[in-house]
Amino acid sequence: MEIKKIRIFFFLLNVVVYSYAQKDNTFVQDSILEQKYNSEGRGEGRKGDFEKAEIYFEKSIGLATKLYGSHNPKVIQSYMNLGIQQKNLGKYDKAIHNYSRAEELIKAIYGEKDSRLGMVYGNIGLVYKSKGDYSKALEYQESALRFFITDTILYRKRIKMTEANMATTLVSLNRISEAIKISEKNIRVNNNLNPRYFDLLATIYADKGD
Repeated sequence: MEIKKIRIFFFLLNVVVYSYAQKDNTFVQDSILEQKYNSEGRGEGRKGDFEKAEIYFEKSIGLATKLYGSHNPKVIQSYMNLGIQQKNLGKYDKAIHNYSRAEELIKAIYGEKDSRLGMVYGNIGLVYKSKGDYSKALEYQESALRFFITDTILYRKRIKMTEANMATTLVSLNRISEAIKISEKNIRVNNNLNPRYFDLLATIYADKGD
């Protein structure tokens, strides 16, 4: 009788161990698949196939949420990437929704003063600029800049790009003197953006007849 109980015990133990091993193996496979979706999405986005990229990032979010939960840092970048594709597709409201999900997660996980929020607000600013809502675009660009300057080393390039975006938005709002001030401050500081600033200033002065 005792031998029978021992056999039953080991049988049940093996079943439990096998079950956990299977779950662990499934988790690893799904984790690899989630990374693959992200990689494929970035690849399609670089090629300009934003519709395919959108599909991959939607799959990535679904799988990452299943694996890690809906409030995990791993989900944040997928929301950001999805928003980028939707902005490029002209799905502005959906893009804003997904950027806002990333914003909520950053605040919940890292706090409301975390510098990563600059990335979210910079992207939302670009969406509103594409929509033609320049006042809202500037509002978000200024918010992005406030977060970026909390870490001037890490976000040096982002700061310069945000200022360039602000300059063009200011022109659209007819706040010309402010746009000129930003442009003249940044010319020759960042050589990569010089052509953009020179073009903007040329447009400004041409419109003024100068």
